[in-house]
Amino acid sequence: MSKVLKYLAIAAGLLASLTLVASPAAARPTPRAVSQTAPGCEGDACSGLDPIEAGCSGDAYTVTSLETELGGGIIEVRWSPSCETNWARWTKYPTGLCMNCSPMAIRAVQDGGYSQSLELTTAKLSNGDSAWTPMIYSPVKAVKAEAKMWCGGPGIVGSAFDCAMGGWESTKSV
Repeated sequence: MSKVLKYLAIAAGLLASLTLVASPAAARPTPRAVSQTAPGCEGDACSGLDPIEAGCSGDAYTVTSLETELGGGIIEVRWSPSCETNWARWTKYPTGLCMNCSPMAIRAVQDGGYSQSLELTTAKLSNGDSAWTPMIYSPVKAVKAEAKMWCGGPGIVGSAFDCAMGGWESTKSV
């Protein structure tokens, strides 16, 4: 009887190894699907489009940023290598003297003067929320991001600073 059990064990082992060889995918975990959309625009056709809707935000990263002087958030220049575009992004958070400030507008400005902007006068951003401009196709020219803060912000200090700065705070051009 032990010979029969021995042969059954060998047969079961062979069957199991044949199953693994026949279906190698079953032996490996399935990689998690990454939802990255291919860009829906190319070259200057990307200018003026929303980076998320156009599929250009998947590989984007921040190239420079500035926390606004009185606080309230950060303005960034974003870059998408696949679309060769830049845009400005504002993210609101509660810091600084002006803890609940939001800009009136943000814009991405190319060193040649071309810009894309977004008015935020009616937007109600919560802490952690972001808003962004349409894209600028800019494979060669430098771009900076700007936030136009409310002139006459809360308190005398906020009002004086915002008005003295003309309301705009800028990152460096990159």
